[in-house]
Amino acid sequence: MRSMESSTGPSHDGSPSRSSKRLLHIYPRSSQTMEELADASIHLIVTSPPYPMIAMWDAQFSLQDAAIGKALEEGKGNEAFERMHLLLDRVWKECYRVLCPGGFLCINIGDATRTVGSEFQLYSNHSRITEACRAMGFTVLPLILWRKTTNAPNKFMGAGMFPAGAYVTLEHEYILIFRKGDKREFRTPEEKARRWESAFFWEERNRWFVDLWDLSGVRQELGQSAGWGRGAKTRETSRAQEASKAPIESEAIQTPEASRIP
Repeated sequence: MRSMESSTGPSHDGSPSRSSKRLLHIYPRSSQTMEELADASIHLIVTSPPYPMIAMWDAQFSLQDAAIGKALEEGKGNEAFERMHLLLDRVWKECYRVLCPGGFLCINIGDATRTVGSEFQLYSNHSRITEACRAMGFTVLPLILWRKTTNAPNKFMGAGMFPAGAYVTLEHEYILIFRKGDKREFRTPEEKARRWESAFFWEERNRWFVDLWDLSGVRQELGQSAGWGRGAKTRETSRAQEASKAPIESEAIQTPEASRIP
């Protein structure tokens, strides 16, 4: 599934104002082809795709490439891993096409640890994606480590307390950041003015432009008025929604030419 946000309504000088109405377009299909988007028309893409070698996504990947399921059944984890990423590579290639020069691609991804056959190992999704995007022409920028505190209680894997059988527990994911080409240039007075309007406060810069984010989840109260049930029904609904996640997805945020953000 893919969503695209655009601005409408110009300000007094003809450029979209910060209070402009925003439209959200949802395309419930794979992002391996985004024919509704023109070349170099998108300024920012933020996505969290299905994570290769996480068991809950095996079926989705296998539907697109039957050889993935076969490789898993035969205990060929490395082959399945590579085939899953070949499917994602199509998305990154399409992202490169639709991004404007200087546009950004941000990918939230986690690595996977898994036993396939009799072998337990780490499947490094973040490094595989980084090298694929570099080969496509993206500029690789400093990444963010997102510490996921929900994993903290599970400190041991494998044989637990026994030496040579306990493995490090992954407690973080990655936010990979790529840019298409060189930094964006601001040539016209209007573009330069918009850049100044978008400047960060010092406190914002110090808080968010660091390589480690420690963000925990926030409990949400799900009331009957929102169409949610309680107890088992709520859990079943959550699982159904999670299972319906599209196999390959991305979010594209599009703004008109006059309202490009830095």
